[in-house]
Amino acid sequence: MGNEPPSESYSIVSFLPPIILGLALAIQAILGLFAFLKTEVLTWSSSPLDVASALVYHQYVRHQPRRCMRPVSKTKDSLIKPVPPLSVQPSALSSHKTVYRVLWFVWLALAVWAGWMSIWGVYGAPNRLQFNDSVAPLRPLGLGLLYLAAVQSVVTIDLHCCELVTTLTRDELVWRAASTPAGAQPAGNPLKVVLGSWQSVVLLMAKPAIHWFFGITLSIVAGEGLYGTSLILCFPLVLFVVALFTTVVATRKPLGPQPAAYGHIQTLADLVDRWSMVMCWGDKEKLGWPVWHAGTNNIPLPYVRMGELYA
Repeated sequence: MGNEPPSESYSIVSFLPPIILGLALAIQAILGLFAFLKTEVLTWSSSPLDVASALVYHQYVRHQPRRCMRPVSKTKDSLIKPVPPLSVQPSALSSHKTVYRVLWFVWLALAVWAGWMSIWGVYGAPNRLQFNDSVAPLRPLGLGLLYLAAVQSVVTIDLHCCELVTTLTRDELVWRAASTPAGAQPAGNPLKVVLGSWQSVVLLMAKPAIHWFFGITLSIVAGEGLYGTSLILCFPLVLFVVALFTTVVATRKPLGPQPAAYGHIQTLADLVDRWSMVMCWGDKEKLGWPVWHAGTNNIPLPYVRMGELYA
């Protein structure tokens, strides 16, 4: 007993993950450079108002009159007639068909993950997946990495779908600032815009936390193979929170008569009739009895008249 050598632990660094990471970054750099060389960049701003202003200025998009009270959900209406202001605007889910697909995916990802966890909980080993071996040679390691990449890609796309919906609401927040006394700033500070949206702040904190939690639940261990702890059974709960958060954000309806655009360029071009560094939205003038007009100016405007017709 006393002559046994002391046990030692080793930290092993695999060469395959850094190579894959380097190749992925190189591919991203090549795609970014190709897009930069082949695309006419009108503005580097991420603000929907700044993008719409640049497209209108270069005549890629044109202002359509008599649509001052048309939200993005009514952008395809061919019959243009005066309409009264709405006290509650349509949600992102009601305004974009793509949001339906996004919600379908986040809930489907939750169902698939929960089903996989149920199968693994019934037929799997007590504390690890069944893809194990006494060593971790190149072939099992490569298969394990591909398996991890496939599983984590579902998590990444799930969070990306949540980010798509959050970006829509953040773009709407930029536009709705035109109803405030300070007005909307097309070329505002993007960091201030992100931090001013509670949805973006929550997602900004949740993304690294969720990836970290996934990393401690499923990994490749030398001598064990593909190893999954019991914490992975709790991961469907994490995806449920993501799906619920995405659904709440997508179905939330903005308050106020200002038409919702959700970053839609043509809708913004129709709602804005005067571009400036600071834009305020409100009642402007009477087109003729009994129709009024709403639009933008660089000074605060009166509130629109609820119950009256606008065009």
